[in-house]
Amino acid sequence: MSMDGLKTWVVFGGFLVVLVSVTSGLSPPTIVSNEEEFILRPSSVFNISCTGKRNVVWAEPLPTNTFVIPGYYTATLFIFNATVENTNYYMCTYESLEGEPEEDNEAGIYVFVPGEQPFFF
Repeated sequence: MSMDGLKTWVVFGGFLVVLVSVTSGLSPPTIVSNEEEFILRPSSVFNISCTGKRNVVWAEPLPTNTFVIPGYYTATLFIFNATVENTNYYMCTYESLEGEPEEDNEAGIYVFVPGEQPFFF
């Protein structure tokens, strides 16, 4: 009889191990770049992708001259006609699912666009 109790515990323990590894094994998203910051020329075009173990999103709000193309576990951020207003720290996070606790997993990239240089006479 104690043998049956042991088998039940092993199966239950195995289930717990699988459950824990699934919920806590999510690694942070990855920004596909060797750089942590970018300096863009005014009026230039820029794009950067983020990937993860499930759907990722670029955190809102985003400037009006940007848009995101979602993919399979990826999201690509595009900036068109860059201006000083695009200077920002852009964050990529996992898409939150309803009823799921928020993840602390995120990745960020800094984009700097210099303003117009004043003319001196």
